[in-house]
Amino acid sequence: MKNNNIFHICTVLIALVLVLCVNSLFVNHYSKAKILEKQVSALALENSRFELEMELQEIEMVEFRQEVAKALPKMKNTVSDYGGRQLASVLGGSLNPQLDEGFSKILLKNAKADFAGKKYSQAKVKLKKYIEKYPHSTFLPESYLMLLEMEFKEKDYEKAIEYINHLVSAYPSNEITAHSLFILGEIMQRQERLEDASDLYRTIIDAFPVYQITKRAKKELKALGL
Repeated sequence: MKNNNIFHICTVLIALVLVLCVNSLFVNHYSKAKILEKQVSALALENSRFELEMELQEIEMVEFRQEVAKALPKMKNTVSDYGGRQLASVLGGSLNPQLDEGFSKILLKNAKADFAGKKYSQAKVKLKKYIEKYPHSTFLPESYLMLLEMEFKEKDYEKAIEYINHLVSAYPSNEITAHSLFILGEIMQRQERLEDASDLYRTIIDAFPVYQITKRAKKELKALGL
């Protein structure tokens, strides 16, 4: 009987050791799999960055060639001028649409980052470049609003009003235009043109009833008491 008990205990111990070994192998395999997964993710991220850098370099190269071509005098249609004409021919081409779209997003993102960081000089340069290069972008109203807000904060009201006029003219029903008009009302208040500001706030309330900016216009109008 005693021998049976010893045999049973040994059997249980052997089984326990086997379970521990299997569990250890599983844990090690799982850990290695997780490490491998992280390495693959890191490589994918690095590859994406590399591809982005290559795309930017390609864009910069095309832009450089275009600038050089613009500076060239008009070439005569001769064999000896082939190199110059070949270079100038890039003016008639266009960037890869995917590259162009990627570059536009990066440019706007960087401009927004500068704007948020109050690096207004840098933000203005990038936004103006964005507006010039992408005149049909759906983000143009937002770009003009950022330019407007920077001029307002720097108290260049004349320049700010130029941007407001453009937004009203180009995007009359856009919510961003309502925001620009509200800023115009603030400019009027700072210039002690209180009646004009009141009239403008009433216009915002009537013309843009569904937008959040209307609440602010009502608040300002009530504070003016006119």
